[in-house]
Amino acid sequence: MQDHEIYIIDDSQVQLILLEKVLMNQGFSIQSFTEGWKLIEAMERSKPSLIISDIDMPILDGFELLQEIKIRFDYNRVPFFFMSSKSDPSTEKRARLEGAHALIQKPFQYSSLFAAINEMLGLAKV
Repeated sequence: MQDHEIYIIDDSQVQLILLEKVLMNQGFSIQSFTEGWKLIEAMERSKPSLIISDIDMPILDGFELLQEIKIRFDYNRVPFFFMSSKSDPSTEKRARLEGAHALIQKPFQYSSLFAAINEMLGLAKV
């Protein structure tokens, strides 16, 4: 799975560290970010296999980040997941309309996260 690099972005350092460790233990290569513009800069150099983004972040929230990625890059080739503690229908609807491939509710079961990642990347179940 080392061929699959996942970018994760969250303004919570704790959330980033936990998610980073869990995904690295599954064999993924990870780059983590606390700012959307840093993720965009990294995409100028290389494209990830998948992006997992928090929604509620200062400066550039998850929806704005997704819009910037659509404008600047070949978005259809980079699956984009939102993760959020919001579970209201309007957030779910907006995530779909904006083009996110999934919305994962925090706190989430890691097995559900792995299943969504594996499905999106076309990997066999681990």
